[in-house]
Amino acid sequence: MPARKVVPGFDNYPYVDSNMSLNGMSLRACDFQVGTIHDDNSLSCDQLTPNTIDDDNGSWLLGVTGSSALDHWGYKLKLPAGTQVLLWLTAQNGNLRFQSGNPVYRYDTNSGHYVKV
Repeated sequence: MPARKVVPGFDNYPYVDSNMSLNGMSLRACDFQVGTIHDDNSLSCDQLTPNTIDDDNGSWLLGVTGSSALDHWGYKLKLPAGTQVLLWLTAQNGNLRFQSGNPVYRYDTNSGHYVKV
C-alpha cells in the first residue's frame, strides 16, 4: 500500500505522499465499476486485507474537468477544462452520485494542495 503523506497533528491523513514512487506498485480495488458496467468478479470491499474500510455513505473521486473527462458525467462543475479536482460522491441505493452541495476541491499548483471550491 502507498505511504500516506505525513501531516503533523493528522495521523490518518487520507492521501498518499505525492512524492513517492509508484514503481512496482499496483492498486487493489473492490466493487469495481466503470460507468454502468460492474465487474462481478471483483472482490467485495470487506474481502480486502487489511480491511480498514469504514462505510461512510460515499466515496472521494479524483478527476479532471473537461468534455472528455468529468464533464461527461454531468456534474456541472464551473471550472476550466483540465482542472484537477477532488469531489465527494454520495452513495444512494448502491450507486455513487454527485449532488449539489457535495464538497468539491480543486488542485492548486502554487500551494500543492487541494482547496475548497
